[in-house]
Amino acid sequence: MNDKYHFDQSAVIPYRLNNGKVEILLITSIRKKRWIVPKGFIEFNLSAFESAKKEAYEEAGVLGTNETIELGTFNINKYGGELSIKVFSMEVVEEHEDYP
Repeated sequence: MNDKYHFDQSAVIPYRLNNGKVEILLITSIRKKRWIVPKGFIEFNLSAFESAKKEAYEEAGVLGTNETIELGTFNINKYGGELSIKVFSMEVVEEHEDYP
C-alpha cells in the first residue's frame, strides 16, 4: 500500500517572439532569488493551463495568450507526497511591473 499523498500542479514556460526568435522569460523568486518556473496547485474551478496562467501573473506579472502546447509532465516528491506537474508553454503578451 502506498502511504504517500498525490498532488496535481501545473506550470508554464513563458516566452515571447522577437523578430521571429523565441525568447524564454527567466523569473527570479522574491524570497530565495533563484530561477523559478511559475507553478502551483490546480484550482478546482480552473483547468491545469488556466491555473498555470494565473500563477504566471501572480509570480511574474505576465499575461499570455490562451493558445498553448502541453510540453509534458514530471513528478517530484514534496510535501510528504508526490507532485505531478503538467508544464505548458505560454506566449507572453503583457508584462506588468506591479503584480500580486
